[in-house]
Amino acid sequence: MISKASVGILGVGRMGLAIAERLAKHHRLLLADRNAQRLRLAADRTGALTCAHPRQFGAADLVLVLVPANWAVRAVQTCARHLRPDAVLVNMVTALDTATLRASTGRRDVHFVAAKIVGQADALRLGVESVFIVSGDDAPSYNRVVDVLRPLGRILPGDEVLVRRINELATRAALNCIFQLHRQLRGIGAHRAVIKAAIKSVVIGTLLEYPPAPANPYILKLVRRLGRLREHRRVSRYLCDSGQALPRLCAARVS
Repeated sequence: MISKASVGILGVGRMGLAIAERLAKHHRLLLADRNAQRLRLAADRTGALTCAHPRQFGAADLVLVLVPANWAVRAVQTCARHLRPDAVLVNMVTALDTATLRASTGRRDVHFVAAKIVGQADALRLGVESVFIVSGDDAPSYNRVVDVLRPLGRILPGDEVLVRRINELATRAALNCIFQLHRQLRGIGAHRAVIKAAIKSVVIGTLLEYPPAPANPYILKLVRRLGRLREHRRVSRYLCDSGQALPRLCAARVS
């Protein structure tokens, strides 16, 4: 059972809005952003209250920080002045370490927790499971953050510094795939609409489905042609949910 909390969200850009939309049905939200138009859009989509003055954050149990790294410190300094003692400030800015954020506020009576997402905003909005790497100095604050974020995905303890590198490697791999396929399809004279469909539907659909269900033997046939059945089996075991039986193609025997 998730207990309803008063959650401030500082920054409603792409990721902040995706998180707000998913959390709105579980918690009472208070939204803030320096872009008034973006803030109105987020409020319309979530039905949440908007913050007219930083002192309103004094009513929040937790504040999720989702602003760009280059102005996160200034935004948090303004917000932190008004937080009540024992409030939890959650650093979700991938490129900013929590120790720096903590030192900038001068608040020793506020708890700081890092919660960095291994995920992408559009995928999160669509309900694709993301993982949050969470770390904090005290168990009660850590557990409060886990309770709030649980509807969004899987929560794992870990080192916040690794998340930036993980997301960069994953994004680079996706971009290289797109650029390579674009070159190949242009090389065979494919129409622009066909190239778009191949990238938006075939590539993304394959990634979302992988490991493939038994009803899709086509993927396994291509894996065999690539000579990568052993690797397919190994990766599939990583991606299949633990505790569940592996789909037939995940457990395919390596010949």
